[in-house]
Amino acid sequence: MKNRPLFDLPFNDMLPSSINQDVSIVQITEPLQKQISLYESELNKISIWEQLDSIEEPFLSTLAWQLSLDHEYIWQLAESLTAKRNLIKIAIDLHRYKGSVWAVRNIIRALGFGEVDIIEGLGIRYRDGSFERTGIKTHSGHKKGWPFYTIIFYEPITNDIAELLRKAIPEYAPSRSVLYRINFKNAKMRRNGSYYHNGLYNRGEA
Repeated sequence: MKNRPLFDLPFNDMLPSSINQDVSIVQITEPLQKQISLYESELNKISIWEQLDSIEEPFLSTLAWQLSLDHEYIWQLAESLTAKRNLIKIAIDLHRYKGSVWAVRNIIRALGFGEVDIIEGLGIRYRDGSFERTGIKTHSGHKKGWPFYTIIFYEPITNDIAELLRKAIPEYAPSRSVLYRINFKNAKMRRNGSYYHNGLYNRGEA
């Protein structure tokens, strides 16, 4: 199906046919349609990519919708304007490389969670010193653990962020792979009053 401009797509057309002609529904959606058309009109007046670093809400969410980037969890993880802009900047490549380690790594980077290591597989195949005994891989895990992967963070993330990441990342990871754990044992928590022992953070895994 050919893409249609947002302002040319009646809001009612996105609703189930069983309700989109209901008078009360039409009264609600007509103002929404006008607002959407206004956003589209304003967006068309500017060079989006050249001015992306100065665009704010609600235009960023409109752009995310147009770029099919408003995934329930991904956009929820983008808490700052910077994170939202960074996601939009890589949106086209994310769709192009969806299902790859590149996509996973760059989503995390764009969201502001720093650099990560992605360890694929759970098993140590050889006792030749090529693997360190870190607990991430084991000698008993190589037969059935090949599709699993672990993401190691070096920046602290809260428990609720870790839970959202567990839901969001598989959407962009290789379809054959299964997220086994998010590890943030190596995350450095500075003792400067920025972090508290209040249950928001932990020093283990999710």
